[in-house]
Amino acid sequence: MKNTKTITILCLLASAFLAPFAAAESPTVLLKQGIYVEETEGDLDKAIEIYKQVLDQAAKVQRLAARATFQLGMCHLKKGEKKTAAKYFKQLISKYPTQKTLVKKAAAQLKKIKPETKESVFEKIDYQVTRFMGEKFGETALEAGKQNLLVNSHVYFIDRNGFSYRGGLNAYYNWTGRTTGKKVHFGGTSYPNQTLYGIDGNELNTEIVPDKTRPNHWQIYWIPDEPLAPEESLYYGWSRNDKQKLAQLPGDVYSLVMQNKYGSAVIET
Repeated sequence: MKNTKTITILCLLASAFLAPFAAAESPTVLLKQGIYVEETEGDLDKAIEIYKQVLDQAAKVQRLAARATFQLGMCHLKKGEKKTAAKYFKQLISKYPTQKTLVKKAAAQLKKIKPETKESVFEKIDYQVTRFMGEKFGETALEAGKQNLLVNSHVYFIDRNGFSYRGGLNAYYNWTGRTTGKKVHFGGTSYPNQTLYGIDGNELNTEIVPDKTRPNHWQIYWIPDEPLAPEESLYYGWSRNDKQKLAQLPGDVYSLVMQNKYGSAVIET
């Protein structure tokens, strides 16, 4: 009789421990649920939460993570949130380039989304070009930093009417030995009317505030969506939110003057 009671108690304990695991849905099942909720029930907010769960549980499974990212973009697009939708489509292309079918679909959706109206060089250049340039500059800047060398960059887009859109590339390396906080100081600038972008083409959340000690100078702070771990890096670009008419020379030629950060001017035609 005593043995029977012991077995019963053990079975109950085993059931209690196993119940939570049995209730947990796999990422594959969650993805199917999200698609059903989105397309059949039409509950976009609920679908978004489910797709985010898929990303949390299957971040390393590219097939599932890429599909969840695409569906997140579609949900926000259906809600009329084009900027957020574009963010997810660009994220898919950047993070999961091997998922070619989804990458193609994401690129097609991006073409349908009306571009931003800011006079920004990074709103004019294709995000895939931005990513390539940003990665190359970031790698160069890292190597230069190890050798105590200075780096500088200029990015220009010239439209058919001879207007120049100006910006540059930069990189932030977290050498602090600790995870970044809620606000990261990027440095100073004499151009407050500018916007910062990640190399995936998405606008960064930043604050540009007046410098209390220097007139006509401002300080730039980045507010990250996710903290940056020690020794990780962020490659980004900045753009002035205006355009400039280039001087026109004889023969339908325009003159572009670039001011080097460290003092010397460079003239290109």
